[in-house]
Amino acid sequence: MSCPTSFVDQHEFRHAFLGNRLERAVNLIAAQGEALLVERGCTFASYAASTLLFISHTPDCAMADIAAALNMPHQVIAQRLEALEKQDLVYRKPDAKDGRRKVVVLTDRGMNEVERLRGVLRDADMALRALNAELGFDASDGAMKLIAALHRMSLSDRIAHHRAGAEADVDKKQGTGGE
Repeated sequence: MSCPTSFVDQHEFRHAFLGNRLERAVNLIAAQGEALLVERGCTFASYAASTLLFISHTPDCAMADIAAALNMPHQVIAQRLEALEKQDLVYRKPDAKDGRRKVVVLTDRGMNEVERLRGVLRDADMALRALNAELGFDASDGAMKLIAALHRMSLSDRIAHHRAGAEADVDKKQGTGGE
């Protein structure tokens, strides 16, 4: 299968379209991940996989715990939990220690789904490690480095920094010293 390209992939400013390229990669990975889940009999949407996995690792977690652990807005987690509840994969109950808090618990059906999910994740991890070897770099680590770098210095700050450096280089060449 060939790799479809777009106009921006050939453009002289193609590097400025990194987000476009990454979004296409994310969409492709999500679609292929969704197909794997369906193939294995999973009934939940792929975007809920991390939520189910976290719940399976964290007994009696609350929505706020899930949102914090997955670094996602509460509203997104609320929507995911609502969908998972409708599918009878999780339920909420009052926390035994704090009645104001609701904890999320896997149902028996949810536990079965998580077992299928673990098999899919094990195989996907193996396939993605092989893909990393094919690429010659760890794409997941690269993504994390990219995120960290953009948190350290925004694109706007990087542009200003680049411009300041370019202006200093011009000043040096002209012998003005920037004064």
